[in-house]
Amino acid sequence: MISLLKTSTFKVSYKTLLSAALLSASLGTYASCLEDYYGGQEPVLVNQKLATRFTDLCFSAFGIGYSGVTKTPLWSAEYLTQAHVQQAASLVRVDSFHEETALPVADRSTLADYKGSGYDRGHNTPNGDMYDTTAQHDSFSLANIVPQVPKNNQGIWATLEKRTRDSVTRNGNAYVITGGAYIGSTLQTIGNGVTIPTHMYKVVYFPNKDAAGVYWSTNDTSGTYSIISLADLESKIGINLMPTLSNTVKQTALNLDGL
Repeated sequence: MISLLKTSTFKVSYKTLLSAALLSASLGTYASCLEDYYGGQEPVLVNQKLATRFTDLCFSAFGIGYSGVTKTPLWSAEYLTQAHVQQAASLVRVDSFHEETALPVADRSTLADYKGSGYDRGHNTPNGDMYDTTAQHDSFSLANIVPQVPKNNQGIWATLEKRTRDSVTRNGNAYVITGGAYIGSTLQTIGNGVTIPTHMYKVVYFPNKDAAGVYWSTNDTSGTYSIISLADLESKIGINLMPTLSNTVKQTALNLDGL
């Protein structure tokens, strides 16, 4: 078990840029992923402990903030467009879970960590959003994966992923950030120290509405979720996910179910 202490007084904007020699073929430069973040600015870490061993990764369709402390992504960000949703609908799923060689060996999760754990390898940015085979392959990197309770991953969370795509189809392009939340002073792990998130979250911001809402679900068998404001989420997880978004928008929870 590990302890992740949360602080509201220490703010860090910390990035580790991987050298060209370490980048896999599917990884781009950090700057090329800024279009996946609203306002072209990555989230800002407030949790001091999570700022340790932090790495930015840039894939073809999404950007990731990865923690070597938890051996999981803290977030995965994508600009989800109507065109991408339409293209993804015709792409046949091909599972290709793989370890992320662009990460330091000590910080990676491995396939062995999940084997026999009783937890699903749960996507942050979902395969169902991926619009070509390169993006799909990227989504199966373990850098985009967290230990997720099967009933959550295959049940309500899968429903919320589909609901997000449907909302984009009806309402327009959106910035989407997905992640696991690590709430509490003592957390459980699987394998060689891969931390199990206590909750899952999905932020959906529609620029054409200038409004955002967050799906928030406990990573358990309850099958329940709620819709909260972005401000509420950020205070829970210690990450400023959209630094350029106004406080007014952050404090008002868009009713994502009503879209």
